[in-house]
Amino acid sequence: MTDVPAEVAREAFMRWRWDPDGVQDLRRVGDAVGWTRTTAKGERWATAFGPVGDVCSLLSALDTEQRLDGITCAESTAVEVFRQWPARDPGHWAVWELAEGHGERVSQVREIPRDDPGISELMTHSASAHILPGDPRIVRWLGIVEQDRLVSVAGHMRGPRGSAHIVGVCTHPDARGQGLARRVVSDLVARAREQGCVGIFLEMYTNNDAAATVYSGLGFREAGRYCSWTTGIHRDA
Repeated sequence: MTDVPAEVAREAFMRWRWDPDGVQDLRRVGDAVGWTRTTAKGERWATAFGPVGDVCSLLSALDTEQRLDGITCAESTAVEVFRQWPARDPGHWAVWELAEGHGERVSQVREIPRDDPGISELMTHSASAHILPGDPRIVRWLGIVEQDRLVSVAGHMRGPRGSAHIVGVCTHPDARGQGLARRVVSDLVARAREQGCVGIFLEMYTNNDAAATVYSGLGFREAGRYCSWTTGIHRDA
């Protein structure tokens, strides 16, 4: 990226989620930077970071050109952005990055075929799953199988600049509390390190205390928070 304010470039979302291949309408307004992307559902989402006044101006310009279906911004600017684009139930997310630790291989963990239907079945128990089998960005799925049933899984998705984005961490409700997610993620981290990934990160809801305990125990640290929400349904109403 060029000509981006230093304080904006340091945003965890900017460092770990900036992907030039998926970006449209990149622009700067004042000290804010933002862009749009089109989802698999055909929705137009805008992402913007910087001082709140400049962020609102940038989003207004993008929305005037073509209606926005969703918005992502830093948690610190969300309250003011909400005033212009109301959110009934916004997602409050945290970006966590691996600060220390390399994970370890776990014999119980195995590689799961990328199109295994068991992954989709297990993801029905996740409130935040958005990456499913068959996604071309997935490097590998790892999981734990008990009695021919996939009970815990996590995926490694290609991140920007050679990083690894851990996605789809999910354990079946009947198998929770046994440390299965920790084992799967630890093995996933170890393999990503062996592959030479320059950074490893993940995202989760900010109120997911159980996941925070698992990730902090593996060496992850929270790097930043942001909000994400759909806009169209409120305007239609």
